[in-house]
Amino acid sequence: MFHKFAAFLRRLFTGATPSGSGSARESDPALAMELLLQPKSIDVSCSNSWDGPPGSFDDVPRDLQTVQTDIGYFVDMPPEEPPQQIVFPEHREQISRDDFARLLLDKAKEIKPEVVFDYDAKEYALKSRNQEQQVMYLHNAHLEYNRCSVEEQPYVLKKWLRHLLFIKQIPDDFEDVVPDLLPALRTRGYFELTQLRFREQGRSMPYFPYQDVGERFGLTVAYDMHDSIIMISQKHLDDWNLSFYEAMEIAMRNLLEKGFTLTCLKLEDRMMVYIPTAGDSFDGTRLMLTEQIRELDVIGDTVAMILSADTMMITGSEDQLGLGFFLSQAAEFQDKPHAIPPILLRLDGDEWTQWLPPASSEYYLPFKRFRIVAEGTDYAEQSTILSSLFKKEGRNITIGHYFVAQREASKQMFTYAVWSDEGKDILMPKTEFIAFTADGKSTPTLIPWDVACDVVGYLMDLKYEYPPRYLVGVFPTSREIAEMQARSVDKDPFSVDA
Repeated sequence: MFHKFAAFLRRLFTGATPSGSGSARESDPALAMELLLQPKSIDVSCSNSWDGPPGSFDDVPRDLQTVQTDIGYFVDMPPEEPPQQIVFPEHREQISRDDFARLLLDKAKEIKPEVVFDYDAKEYALKSRNQEQQVMYLHNAHLEYNRCSVEEQPYVLKKWLRHLLFIKQIPDDFEDVVPDLLPALRTRGYFELTQLRFREQGRSMPYFPYQDVGERFGLTVAYDMHDSIIMISQKHLDDWNLSFYEAMEIAMRNLLEKGFTLTCLKLEDRMMVYIPTAGDSFDGTRLMLTEQIRELDVIGDTVAMILSADTMMITGSEDQLGLGFFLSQAAEFQDKPHAIPPILLRLDGDEWTQWLPPASSEYYLPFKRFRIVAEGTDYAEQSTILSSLFKKEGRNITIGHYFVAQREASKQMFTYAVWSDEGKDILMPKTEFIAFTADGKSTPTLIPWDVACDVVGYLMDLKYEYPPRYLVGVFPTSREIAEMQARSVDKDPFSVDA
C-alpha cells in the first residue's frame, strides 16, 4: 500500500522548484544528491469555506465526494448511514505462513544439511535439534518477505537464512552482555500488534518492555550481535536482577560511545538537513541523543523524521527546503521493505512529540496524509486481529472503523469514528472527531474528540493502548449532546484549527 501512496504523491508533484537559487550539494562531494535537493512543490489548496452549523452535518457542500485513492477510502459526508467498509485493507499475502517456513527449511538444508530444524506451526517457529536448542520465530521474517518487492525477496530470504543458520544466544553472564547492550527504536505496532497477534493465535510471547516516544514509537533495549539484533525481554532483565531503566541507561551510554556521525546537506553554505550516517543499524535510534541534536543549527524548532531503523533525518520546522527534502525522501523511501511511515517529530525539551507544518505550508497536507496512512494501517491490522480473536472467544463487540473524510475542492481532510445509540458495545478508535448517531437519524452530530472527552469521557474506557481503542456502550444524554454542540461552535471539521 505504501508504494502505491508514494506513486500517488509523486503524481502530485508539479515540477516547480522552491524559491532560492544555487547548486544543491552535500558536504561530501562523493555523495552528491543534487536532484534530491531540488524538492518539488505540491499544489495543495486549503479551504475553510464550510458554512454549515458547528457540530452537525446540515448543509454540507456537495463538493464533498466519495473518492477511492491510493491511501484508502475517503467517504461522503453525510452518508445515508455510516459506511461499514474498512478504510485500510490488510496487505495481501504473497506466500502463506506454512509455505514460507518450508521455503526457509529447504534453503537451510541446501546450505547446511548437517543442521536439522523442526517446524512448530503452532508457535510459528523453527527449532534446531542441536544441543543449544536454537529457536527462530518466523512472524517478522514472514511479514518482511510479504511486504518487499519480488526483486528484493532473495535478499530478504538470504538475510533470514543467515540469522537462522548462524544465530547466537544472549550470554547468561550479564558482564558479557553489558558492552553490547544498545537502545533500539521501533514502531509501537512492532510491540503491541505482534503481542496481540500472538494472543489471537493462542501462543505466548515474551514481554518486551519499552518507552513511549512521540506516541508512534517505542524505545527498547537490544543485544547487538553485529550481524543481527536480539531484543531484551523482561525475563532477561529479571534473570539479571536489572530494571528496564537501569538497562536503558547502560544501552544509551553505549550508543553515545559509538559516536554520532552526521552527513550535512548544504545549500549555499547553509545547513539544511542532517542525516546520521554511522551505518550500524542504530542511526534511527540516535533520535534519542537529544542533547547532541539540540546543538544542531536549524531554522525554527528541531524536527526529525525516521524512515527506517537505520535512517533518520533532522531539519528545522521553518526550513522549507529541509521539509521539501523530507517529503521527497519520504515518498521514495516507502518502496523499501523496512520503511516506517514518515511521521514528523518535534523536539520539545528532552521529549519528542508528533508535529505537522503550519496549515499555510504546502507540506501540511502531504504530511497529514502520511500520518493518516500510518494510523489507518495500524487500525486495520488491529481490527483484523481483534475480529478473529473475538470470534474465537465468543465475544459480541463491534470493532469501530477508522474513517477519513475529504473535501474534494480543498483536499482538506479529517478522521472520525462513529458512536451510535444502538446499545452495542463498540471498540472505538481515537480520531479527530466523533460522529454521534441517535434515533435513526441520517445526519450525525460531529464533535471534536477533545470536546467529547471533556463532556462524556467517563463513558469511554481505554482498552487498548496502541493503537488506542475505547470501549463505549452507553450513549450520551440529549443534554450532553447539546453541551458538546455548544462547545463545538466555530469548530469546522475541515478547518485545520478546529
